[in-house]
Amino acid sequence: MLTDLDEKYRQSERANNAARIIKRCVHRGFCNATCPTFIESGSQNRGPRGRIYLIRVFLQGKALTAEQRKDLDLCVACRSCETTCPAGIEFGQLIHIARSMLEEEYPRPWRERMLRWAIKQVLPYPNRFSLALTIGRQLKPVLPNSIAIKIPPQNTHSQPDVSVSSQKQQVPKPGNKARSVILLTGCAQDTLQPTTNRAAVNILSALGIKTQQQPTAQCCGAVHTSLCDNRKARQLMRANIDAWWPLIEQGAEAIISMSSSCELMVTEYATHLADDEKYADKANIVSKLTRNIGEIILGEDEQLSHFTLDENCKNIALHTPCSLRNGLGKDDIPTHILSRLGATFSDTEDNKICCGSGGTYSLLQPQSSILLRNNKIKALTLNHPSQIATSNLSCQMHIGSGTRLPISHWVTLLKVITPSH
Repeated sequence: MLTDLDEKYRQSERANNAARIIKRCVHRGFCNATCPTFIESGSQNRGPRGRIYLIRVFLQGKALTAEQRKDLDLCVACRSCETTCPAGIEFGQLIHIARSMLEEEYPRPWRERMLRWAIKQVLPYPNRFSLALTIGRQLKPVLPNSIAIKIPPQNTHSQPDVSVSSQKQQVPKPGNKARSVILLTGCAQDTLQPTTNRAAVNILSALGIKTQQQPTAQCCGAVHTSLCDNRKARQLMRANIDAWWPLIEQGAEAIISMSSSCELMVTEYATHLADDEKYADKANIVSKLTRNIGEIILGEDEQLSHFTLDENCKNIALHTPCSLRNGLGKDDIPTHILSRLGATFSDTEDNKICCGSGGTYSLLQPQSSILLRNNKIKALTLNHPSQIATSNLSCQMHIGSGTRLPISHWVTLLKVITPSH
């Protein structure tokens, strides 16, 4: 598909990158088969192929109607279409470029601007988010249902949180070099699900690896990126690189996050800062250091001799987040580890179809996200599982808002075997 750029975009690097991607489209339509919004609506404009056409005409200088812009907004950016595209089109990159340019070309109504501003002021900041969550829980009975369902109850199953730096961790044996990794605690992870980060610390400690948290590190940048505030997103990326760099120089061997969406974001620092003369090389190193905790577990204990599972790890519905499958390509890791430890899994359907969380998508597109969530819950609970396990916090909270089944991060199912003396 050829794209002749409008004169005003011919010197734009973003527009030329978008045109480069679009030109590879062979218009076969295989992408629609895994697009959640196309499957639900049947509308070409709400599938990847139709959206590529809309982006193309926009870059050619033609005006898009409000409905056409809505069609682009309704993309969950799950990248599932990339897994079935014979031309290998980077649709996630394309939709981000298009949305960023549209934000500049078509100012949003004030209500939409205010919502996006509020999300950026609260969600990436743990203290603000914790306060907002406390207030939200108190006001939940009088809030509209579309907002109330997003507010989880108090996590009564967790012990009081303990910071990473103060947790007792295994000390390396004399003569062994101390090993460490950097842990991203996430904007909301410790507030909503503190047991997940604690589980990660305990697992790595059992392998003789210390987990370090850098207090000056900030949000990974995923929230601002999803809202097309690219300037602020890159600012956060640079701040994190500066915060982590002393630990990297001291020998930290990996950077991990217990939310696959944050993990994906950090692996893409190299792409976002590629043209930054000061940070490009460091960003490349940070991206290469970013690993999944499952990779570390298997790399250090191939036989999984340090771990066991709870007795209730039978008939688990395993949810695979789009960020883990489509972005990172590491969707087999949880299955591999849990099954080798004796877990059994419930049959599910449509595992490649997004749950509708999509970072900030569930906040910006509540109707579509709830529809996709309900479809995902139906697919996950087809064979009456005992619980649901996932790899991403936002998916965990989104799916959990629509089911009474227990849902947790898969690492919390692992139990460290205490050596007998």
